[in-house]
Parts: sequence; structure tokens; C-alpha cells
Amino acid sequence: MLRFLRTHITGIDSKNDDFEDFYHYSRLISHGFPQKISCFAIDTELSLTAFGTRDGRVIILGSESIEWEGSVESNLPIVYIYFATGLGILHILCDDPYSGTQSFHRCRIQGDSLEMKKAIHQIPLKKITCAEMLNRSDGNSALLIGTIIGNIYALWTNSLELSEYIVFEDTALKSITCLTDSKSVDKIVVDPQCSSTLYMLFNNSFIVIFDSLHDEVMQTFNLSLNATNLSLFSSKSKLLVSHVNGSYSVYNYESNSLIETKLPFGPYPCMPINKIYCTTNSNFDSELYIFSGGMPKASYGDRYTISIFSKDCEVVLDFDSRILDFIVYNENNIGSALFVLCEQEMVVIDLMDNKGWKNFRLPYLYPIHYSPVTSVHLTSSISDKVFELLKNAHLEQNRLSNTSYSIRPWPIKCGQNRINQTESKNVSLLITGHENGTVHIWRTDRVNFSPFLTYMTACEFDGFTENINNELSINDHRNTSFSESEVDDKNDEWPPFKKVGLFDPFCDDPRLTILKLSFEVSTGELIIGGRAGQAIVYELNRCENKCGPIKSINIEMTENTTLNSNSNLRNRQLPLPARRSELTYSAGFRPISNCIFQLKPASNITAIGWLSSRKFLAVGNEYGYAICDLLTEKIIMKNCLLTSTEIVELSNVDGALSRFKSMKKSIRQSFRRKKRTPADQNGRVDGTLSPLEEIRPIEREITARTEQPNLQQGELPLSLVKVARFLSTRVDNSTENPPQPDNLFIGTQGGVILIHAILNNKDLNEELCPLIKEIRLQHRAPIVHIDYLPDLHRILVFSEEQIRSFVMPLMKPSKYKFKLTSIEGSRIRKAQIVSLKSMKSKRTSEKFILVISNHGELFLFSSQNPRKYVKMPFTKPTDILGIASSTVNSEGEIFYLKSGGSELQRATIGHTINPALVSPFKEINFP
Repeated sequence: MLRFLRTHITGIDSKNDDFEDFYHYSRLISHGFPQKISCFAIDTELSLTAFGTRDGRVIILGSESIEWEGSVESNLPIVYIYFATGLGILHILCDDPYSGTQSFHRCRIQGDSLEMKKAIHQIPLKKITCAEMLNRSDGNSALLIGTIIGNIYALWTNSLELSEYIVFEDTALKSITCLTDSKSVDKIVVDPQCSSTLYMLFNNSFIVIFDSLHDEVMQTFNLSLNATNLSLFSSKSKLLVSHVNGSYSVYNYESNSLIETKLPFGPYPCMPINKIYCTTNSNFDSELYIFSGGMPKASYGDRYTISIFSKDCEVVLDFDSRILDFIVYNENNIGSALFVLCEQEMVVIDLMDNKGWKNFRLPYLYPIHYSPVTSVHLTSSISDKVFELLKNAHLEQNRLSNTSYSIRPWPIKCGQNRINQTESKNVSLLITGHENGTVHIWRTDRVNFSPFLTYMTACEFDGFTENINNELSINDHRNTSFSESEVDDKNDEWPPFKKVGLFDPFCDDPRLTILKLSFEVSTGELIIGGRAGQAIVYELNRCENKCGPIKSINIEMTENTTLNSNSNLRNRQLPLPARRSELTYSAGFRPISNCIFQLKPASNITAIGWLSSRKFLAVGNEYGYAICDLLTEKIIMKNCLLTSTEIVELSNVDGALSRFKSMKKSIRQSFRRKKRTPADQNGRVDGTLSPLEEIRPIEREITARTEQPNLQQGELPLSLVKVARFLSTRVDNSTENPPQPDNLFIGTQGGVILIHAILNNKDLNEELCPLIKEIRLQHRAPIVHIDYLPDLHRILVFSEEQIRSFVMPLMKPSKYKFKLTSIEGSRIRKAQIVSLKSMKSKRTSEKFILVISNHGELFLFSSQNPRKYVKMPFTKPTDILGIASSTVNSEGEIFYLKSGGSELQRATIGHTINPALVSPFKEINFP
């Protein structure tokens, strides 16, 4: 009778009013390097830096945890941005690719937000060729705008009015005879000592020094070579000009003479110098010439470089992505740092370090995609003990890698005194796995993301530790600076290249790719599964450990079949060879028992599960699954879910053909999804939909699934293990063994659920993990997630098409069921039980079921009965990367990769927002 009541009578459900007290969707900030970045600017007076993107975003950054973000009207592509120095105002030039027009916008910092305003008066029928900021001591700054007809307009900062600043025909400029036919203004430089003096480059071949206050042409220079850039020298009487042939010239404009012309990488034909700058600092006896481009065409014309030349040193900084711009950061008129913006990263070089040219550690804009992100895992409520171990490892890692980075503080300091240094009580961690085998751990209680802890799993394999220092190999994926001795050794090479930056488009071996991640919040154990069938469990250590060669425990998934060993199995890849040398692990992670588990055939790890109390590891792939004991370093059991015939068929699949057909199928599905999705056209992905708004569901016909998938067409085998979870619940197995507190739940691509009991009996003659239940879902949809509700004694099974519930301990189907695909037309991609706190009382919380669909939608269900509370979009239906990478923790925080894979977007479905994400300038006037 009690079993009947438990199955058919649900608990008390929240009313609509109560639900509003728990639920509130907020799209928060993003972390990482902005995709489609186009330009940047620096305000040295306020110590701010700003970035613009081609999708209309404006990001202003100060010190660590100081950030403003906004967007221009209609998300127009941003071409250039200019700071009105000391005012907290940006001038933005946008280009509309559809109408071919250009527009100006003003961005003003207002407390913790950005105020955007568009300039009403535009420049009609005149193509804009350049712009430069005119900063005045009285605060009445203006943006000077050059045009193709020789006129210069002024966009005044305070009033946003546009006026004619210099009319070519009405000034002394008309007397210059060589500018009668063509007079395009290609560059404007304002004298910082006298704002009325302008240095103008006409037609890339003629320089005019003009006094706008007295309408006087002070000096002219007729260039023999076309110029690409113009800048003032460190000395007031000198002018620096770069040319299209890779040379630069220095002019004395007081004596109207050419001082020198130099071709740094001649006499060979060279690429144009795109931008040039000259600065000085106390570490150099002569000026520093800094320029981009200028490399020999034949040998190095395809490289992205910035060269630093002086009488004391010469170095060529070599980047792996295209350079967009660079700015020298001046402190007290001394060039102290070089900011370089590339398409895929930002690099800041310490100019005060004249030997190592070390990078600054990036407190923000970290290129999380330096190696593509292949797996994401979000945790919550890290225990104090684990967090202390992580902090200890973090400090030790920084100490060991200090030789690679500048020891000087980050140059941008705005808001430094407003940062709250107190530690959060509830720390969550985001863990990312990358294609090169690196694992990054990030703290989510920070506005800006920089790696809290880094580990290289490649050091567990042979051939990846030869050129890496043992101590640093597990702490940093790339040594980005040369030591003094290394710089000296490079002097024989010409040009003297130095690799800088983190971004690396190439991977040594794709088998290192991390596909699955898990983290035990109570003990700090990290579990990873890789592309070549490798599974490793790491534990946290407080001190240094020296370990011998790592042991590889092979798990032959097909050895019990009748497959002929001489069959022509065309495996797609071989396993990685285990490390045979010693390795010193610093404080942090090291493999438990110094061993790895290797599944054979070496196919992708598709599921991992971890039972910390027994040190049991469950791993699954397309052939089946296995359970391993890390204490005894033995394989407890393995289960191949394929017959001999199916194994041969699966092994003989041509990988290239399968991937090609799979891509065709993916493209076809993408176009179908785009046709039937009005949400993408309307742009409703901001989460503004009312949670109780009635949405007409899109019904979808459920077609029967084949029992024999066509592997040649890219279909996944039904044996593929999608879920492997250890759950603490008792299952009545109707056998001699009593119900056990721990059980392993396996879910497959074919909709099969297998349950193994974890016995405490250590008798080797008895099976430790017997199979006690097997459930086959009638609709045979792939299992996505399995979870347990202890309060209701229910097991929740999430397949791609529906949510099912089973009552414990007999695993009887309950009334709780929701057919998502047939009702909503979507498929389940991710699922999580979340606990949301009440807005009225933080001590009150309630559990809900959060589901993410393949259309980029969030569904929120009651945990008591199959009632849908919310259906709302959180990303575009065509954002396959965002949907696939989305991860949710038990507190309702959501992270997912934005398009391009270089940024992580965060959101929450609860009222509680981390205090660290609240701007210190909230309700405070700035500057």
C-alpha cells in the first residue's frame, strides 16, 4: 500500500507565486577572449583599456575584476575606438556593411554601466579615411576625422556635435601645389605638447605640419616612397615615417632634413611596415623602435611579427595569429609595456625587461581557446579542505613559473583600491579539457578568468616530456619567455625570432584530447577520459612527489569474443605509449597509484564514473564498459556489449568516410533546424521570456529507431555507453545478496540501463560488481543522464526523448513521465537536478529539474510531478557549440561556449548571484 501511494501520489508542489520566488534567469558576464575582436585603445591617465568587436560589443577593463560591457545600436561592426583621455568616454567608429555607411557613437562610463549615444550628424557623401583624438586640458576634447577630400571634421566629446575643423579650400593648405588634384588625409597626429599643431599625411606621400590656430603651414615633406604610418619621435623635433618597402625614415622637421632611412631586414624585398612607434626607458641607452611587419617577403612574409630594435638589442616577436594593433603604454613618458592585440589573443610585453622580454600574466582576456576546448565541467560547493589544497597548488605553480613571466604588477590599475579581497564562502570551479591534453581549473567567483590551476596530462605519456622541464611540465602548457641565456644563444639566428603568446593552432597529437571530465568536490579527485581510450584519476597532494615510470593497465574490451586475431581490424588510432621515465610532480595533482587505464581498442572514452569511497573507476566507450579498482590496480569486471560480428563491422568502419557522411548529415540537420526555428530570426535568445508565458508546443513525430544502425553512414552503435554513474541508493535485486548502498548505473545509446551492485565482500571468489537489473526503454532513445532524488526515493532517467522515473528499491516505473520530443519537438541534451534558494529566505530551497534541449532551450520541471514551469531560449538553436558545451551545477549556474569557442558565457536561473560579480562602481560616479 505504501509503495502504491509513493508511486501515484506526488508531494506538495510549488504554486506559481512560490515558483517566482525561486526562479529568475539572468544572463551574466562572459569570460575569455572576445570573438571577432577588431580594435582597442588605452587611456593612460585613468589606466583603462577598451576593446571593440565586429559584432558591436564594447568592453572596458581596468584592474582585475573591474569590467564594463555594452553594445552599440544594431550591433554594428566596430572599426576603431578612441579614448577621450581622463574623461571615461570612448568615441566609436562603426561601419555598416549593408548600407556602406559609417557612424559615430559615444560610450560614457556611468557607474557600473555604459551609456551609449549615437552622433546624429554624420558626414554626408565623404569617405572617412582616418581619425585621431584631440585631447585638451580643459576637457573639451574632440575626435578629428579626416576625409578623402582633404577636410577635417571635429566630433566634440561633450556635445556630440559635428563641425568643420579644417576646410581645405579655406585654409593655407590650398596653396600647396602638389595637393591640387588629390588630397586624401590618410593620417593625423596631434602634437601632445601643443594641440593646435597637426601632422597630416596626404595621399600617403606628402607630410604637412599645420598650425590650425593660426592657419599656417609650418613645414612640408615630399616623400620619395609611399608611407604607411606616421608618428612623433620621442624628441619633439623628429618625425618617424614607415614605408611600403619595409623601411622607415627619421626627419627633423625643424631643419626640414632627412636624418636617416633604414631597411631593418634588407636588402631583400620586404613586407610593408604597418605601424611604427618610438619610445625610451631607463633600461636602454638609445631609443626603442617598435614596428609591425617589415619582414623579408620570400622567407618570412607569412609571419605575424613585431620587431623591437635599438642599439642595445634586436628581437622579433613572433605571433601565431594576425596582429590587429599594438600600443605602447607610457608611464611618466616612459614606455613600460607593449600591448599587442591579435585576432586570437592579447599579449603584453614588459619593455623594462631588456633581456628576457617577458610577458605579463593576463588577469583577463585569457585565450581559453589557445588549444580548442573539448570538454567542460562545472562543480559547486567545494569543501574547505579541497580548496586549501588547490590554493596551495596554485601558489606553488605560480612560484615555479615566475621565471617565465614579468614580476612587475599589471600596468592597468583603474579601480585597484575598490577590489574586494575577501574570499567567497561558497567556491565553485569550472574545469576545461583541451585538445592538447591540458586541464585548466578556473574559479567562478571572479569577474575575470585566468587559470587557477593548470595540469598537462601529456606528461603521462612517452615522447611529450623530452623538451619540458619536469617541474614546469605539469604547471604550464607553454613557456612563453626566454631566459637570459636562451636569448644569448639565439643571437646567431637572423632575424632573432622569439615565440610569444599562448595561442597555438597546432596540436602535437590529437589523441591527447580530453573528452570527459569529473571532479570529486569532497576529496579533490580529478577524473579524465581521453580520445585514445586513456582514463586517469588524479589526487591532490600538498608537497612534491617524485614518481617512477607510470604503469599502464590495459583493458581488452574484445578479448572474450570469438573474433579471429588475424582479422583485418582497421583501428582508427593506436593508444598513447605510457611514460617510461621518472617525473617530479609539484604540489597539486598526480595520478593515483601512478597508473593509467587504457581501453583497447583505443576509441573515445564516452563515459566515466567515480566512487571515491572504494576508489572504483567506471569507464565506457563504444564497445562497452569496465570497472577498475585503483587500490589494487586491477580490473574488477568488463562487459562488451557487442557480438563478434558487430565488433568486426565497427572496427572496419572507414573513419574518413564515416566522418564525411556524418558531416553531411550534420549540415543537412542544421539547415532544417534553421528553417523551422523562428526564434533565431527574431533573436530571442536573451532569456527575457516570461517563465509562465504559454508557448505553443511544436509537436514532432516519433519515428521507430532501427535495431541495427548503419555505421557507414555515421550512426552511433547502440552499444556506446553514454552514462556511467555511481549512485548511493539501494536496489532490490531479488538475489541472495542484500541491497547495497552503492550501485553503478550504465546508460547506452540504445536506451538500455544496466545496474551493477557494488558488494562489500572482498572474497576474490565472489564477483564484486554483479549485474542486478537490466531495463530496456521501449522507445530505445539514447540515455543522456541518470540521477537520484533521495527525498522521493526515485531514480530519474533522461533519454533524448523523454524523462522517466523509477521508484526504489524495486525500480518500478512511476507516474512521473514527460515526453519532451513528442510534446515540444526538442531532444534532451543535458539534464541536472538543481537546488534553488528562495528570494525571501536564503535558508529555504527547493529542488527542480533543469533540461537543456538541442534547440538551445531551457526547460525547468518540478521534481515532485511532471509539470513544466519554464521553456525559454538561452542561446540560438543553430549554436551547436554552445548547446554541446553547456554545463550546469547543482545551484543553477550555467556555463557554455560562445560561437568561436574563445569565450564562456555564464548565466543563472536563481536569484542568488555571486557578490564578486557585482561591480565596485555600482551607483558611483565615474571617473
